Amino acid sequence: MFSVITRSLPIILAGSLGYAISLHGDAYIFDIGGVLASSNKIRSFRELGIVNILQYFVTVRRGPNAIKRTFFETLNRVAKEHKISRRPGRTIAKDDSGKPVPLLMNLWLTGKITCEKLRTMIFESIDKHPEWFDYEIEKRLIHNLVDMVFTPEKFIKTIQLNKEIITFAKQCKQQGHQIYILSNWDAESFELLKQKDPAFFASFDGIIISGQTGQVKPGKKIFKTLLKKYHLKPRNCFFIDDQKENVATSRKLKICGILCRSSHSWLEKKPDLRYVLQEIARAQQAKNTVATAVRFV
Repeated sequence: MFSVITRSLPIILAGSLGYAISLHGDAYIFDIGGVLASSNKIRSFRELGIVNILQYFVTVRRGPNAIKRTFFETLNRVAKEHKISRRPGRTIAKDDSGKPVPLLMNLWLTGKITCEKLRTMIFESIDKHPEWFDYEIEKRLIHNLVDMVFTPEKFIKTIQLNKEIITFAKQCKQQGHQIYILSNWDAESFELLKQKDPAFFASFDGIIISGQTGQVKPGKKIFKTLLKKYHLKPRNCFFIDDQKENVATSRKLKICGILCRSSHSWLEKKPDLRYVLQEIARAQQAKNTVATAVRFV
C-alpha cells in the first residue's frame, strides 16, 4: 500500500481518500522521533548484544518494558546520588507512553549536559552500586543501553528515516509549502542524523530542536520559539507529532495539531501516513468552512 501512496503527490494521496489538500502556502511542522525517523529494533539489539538480551530474558524472565523501567530507575538514582533535582517550572519531556522522562535525560535533551559527561557519571554510579541490580546480566544490559543511547555514533546507528513521511515532506516542499522541524532531540546526535540525508535536512525552511534551544515539548516555549523565529502564523501551521501531549500543546496555541499514529509490529513502528493525510485534509476542510462562513457574516 505505501509503495503506491509514496509515488503520488500529496493532493492525489488525499484525493484518493475523498479529501483535498490545499495548495496554499501552509507551513508543515514535523517531529523527528516517531514521525520523520524511528528506532530500528534489530540494530538496537545488535548494539546491546543479542546474546545479552537472550540471557536477560532467560535469567530474569522479564520483557522489554522491564529493561526500560530499570533504565529509567537507574538514571533517577544517579541524579539523586549527584543531588541533581528538578528546578520549579521546568518542563519535562515525555516518553512514548506519555510519562515524564528521567531528569538526566531531560538535561541531555536540552543540552544542559554532554553525552560524555552523562556516560561517565552513570557508569561510575553503576560500578559503585551493584546492589541496584538483581542480576549481573541486568547490570551489563543497562550499561550497554546507556552506552548506546548516550553515544551519538552508536545511537544514530539505531535510527532509521521513515521513507513515506519523508517523501510526503518533500512533496509538501515541492507544492510550495514551507516545512519545519520541531523536535526533542539532543544536539550532538542531530548532527549525525542529518548526515543520513543531507539534502533533505537542508531543504527545511527552519529547524528547532531542544538540544539547541534548551526547551522541550510539551512546553509552550519551544513552540513559541519556532513561531517567533520564523514569523509563522499559528492558523497557517500543521504540526505532526506522535505524542498526544505535544499535539495538545500545539492546539492550545491555535496550531493545527495532527497526531501521527503508528502501525506496530514486534520489530518496527511505522507512521500511518494514510491517517495523517486524512487528518490534514479534515483540518483544511474545517478551516475553509470557517473562512467561508466568516465571509458571509
